[in-house]
Amino acid sequence: MAKIIKLFKTKEDNIVERLEEILDMAKKGEFKNFVFAAEMANKEVCTAWASCDLAKRQELLSHQQIDIMMGVIVENFQ
Repeated sequence: MAKIIKLFKTKEDNIVERLEEILDMAKKGEFKNFVFAAEMANKEVCTAWASCDLAKRQELLSHQQIDIMMGVIVENFQ
């Protein structure tokens, strides 16, 4: 299993600034692929992915789920 590296650690991060940081990392070649999901202003959900097949998309999603579960554990068992 890969090590999960959190880029951003607060709920109040500025969306545009975070996306610009991610774009800068992508331009430097730091990513091989990505998955993306966002709630839009109209409450619809936008999803996107690049350079990954179904299996890789599922793997990346699983890493996000693990990251969320770790957050739940930290918040509830301290």
